[in-house]
Amino acid sequence: MIKPDKHKDTGKWRARYTDPNGKVRSAGTFNTLKEAQKAAREKENQIQRADWDNPDLGVIRFEDWAPTALNRLGKDGKPIGVRTRVLYESQLRNHLLPTFGRMRLRDIRRGVVQDWLRTLPDAPNKLNC
Repeated sequence: MIKPDKHKDTGKWRARYTDPNGKVRSAGTFNTLKEAQKAAREKENQIQRADWDNPDLGVIRFEDWAPTALNRLGKDGKPIGVRTRVLYESQLRNHLLPTFGRMRLRDIRRGVVQDWLRTLPDAPNKLNC
């Protein structure tokens, strides 16, 4: 954990943590050192549980995020196979980008995806997502 620092003008404590990409972020400002430490620990715990939401993703559009996500697919540090990649790129280009491409990631919610799935020709009558 990065040691909280005290703002010299306001006297408030700023809680900081390092995100999974190595970027130092603020977890907020607090009246006491103890509150700041608790907030920073909570952010670090969220990262450890893979429950942390990247605040930058809220402004990123799906079309800008998707290629990076595709590049991260794989297992045990190995990339996905060539044929799998070609299939995923085709599905992304033909099905996902036309609907979600211009949307910000934070706006793609469960209900939006469910509504889209219902428009697909092979969509099941009852969705379990």
